[in-house]
Amino acid sequence: MIPRIVPEGALVYVWPSLAPKALSILRDRGCRIAVEVINFHTQAEKRIIEEEMDREGLTYSHYVTPEKIASQEIFLNDADIVFSSNALARQSLVDYGCDAEKIVLTRYASQCTIPPIPKPLRGNQDGPLEFLFVGRVNLEKGVHHLLRGWKQAGEPGTLHLYGILDSAFANAFADFLNLPSVKLHGYSDAIDEAYKKADAFLFLSLAEGGPQVTVEAAEHGLPMVTSVNGGGRIAVDGKTALVVDPTDVDSTAHAIRRISDDADLRARLGNAARDFSREFTWEQAARERFGAMTRQRGSV
Repeated sequence: MIPRIVPEGALVYVWPSLAPKALSILRDRGCRIAVEVINFHTQAEKRIIEEEMDREGLTYSHYVTPEKIASQEIFLNDADIVFSSNALARQSLVDYGCDAEKIVLTRYASQCTIPPIPKPLRGNQDGPLEFLFVGRVNLEKGVHHLLRGWKQAGEPGTLHLYGILDSAFANAFADFLNLPSVKLHGYSDAIDEAYKKADAFLFLSLAEGGPQVTVEAAEHGLPMVTSVNGGGRIAVDGKTALVVDPTDVDSTAHAIRRISDDADLRARLGNAARDFSREFTWEQAARERFGAMTRQRGSV
């Protein structure tokens, strides 16, 4: 199929899910390759997960296999352009041997339907707040750090966890997941509704590229507590979010309490995040990629 539809010498945009054999065919036809890397280098992901497992005294298999690492290496070696969505993810690629000259920083947007006007943020007099997390409920997303911070903060409302729950994580952190203030919802196709009902967003991921969930939360005007990785390019400490070290439970708990106790802070962060989210559109993301590919085409 590929030889019939791709002209020789074309500049081709691919995702890492493309079969290595197909990539080889493109190279044999003299094509130049632009590849999307949506997260950290897989070896960096593996290191982060295994460091967390060691810290927590856990041992179980995870998704970063030797085969996945080897496949990514093929793509990075063959690529003429590598798209990466934040500085930390970019650095992880460089640390594991990717040519820095290939890497182009860009952005992602979201899949949510953005409300035409922001919802009024509830005041503290309106009852307990609704806090939201969206993503896989596992070590890499830092949910164990979030749960510890949540408990130390005094469980100031209800924490809703939306996403697939890893079974090994569920067994290891059952005491936290079974707190009365923590609600597990699993995967949802109607995640817009969760954002609309939430008062704040919590996301302490340990390895991210361009976390769409953080952009979605910002678009819905939610004040955020994030890690540096979980915040991506949209979480600016003190302006659009409170950015914490996820391994520092005191810092996390303090940030959650600040968000919970201060309605004015929630309003300021949420409004600023919504305003900033206008720069994270798929149109802008496409322009950045198209510009990089056009420059690459013109360089040969």
